[in-house]
Amino acid sequence: MAERRPAPPRGFTLVESIVAAALIGACLLTIISVIPSGVLSLKKAEDLEAATAYGMEVLEMRRARLDPGEMTHEITMNATRFDVVSRVDEQPHPGGHLYDFVVTVSWNRQPCPVRLATRLFRP
Repeated sequence: MAERRPAPPRGFTLVESIVAAALIGACLLTIISVIPSGVLSLKKAEDLEAATAYGMEVLEMRRARLDPGEMTHEITMNATRFDVVSRVDEQPHPGGHLYDFVVTVSWNRQPCPVRLATRLFRP
């Protein structure tokens, strides 16, 4: 009796190849579509960090000078233009003066500005 040989391995059919290519294409398209939103989120985070750091710097500068009134200026960092408004209000208080400091930093990509505030009492 003759021995049966196993059938040679067969390749992929055209339908299997098309389905595999479609799945790979869909996965690649999904991955590529996520990249721009990640880059945008990174830019927003950099702007928020820069605005907060610069706002703290302005707040400390105004605290050191104790110059009541409002100051506005613009600064460009990380290719973003920031509008900075700082205000110091002096109020008489029993035994000294009370100073309110408010710094607001706004820019085009952020719907709500960064606002930093503190209060200082000087006898």
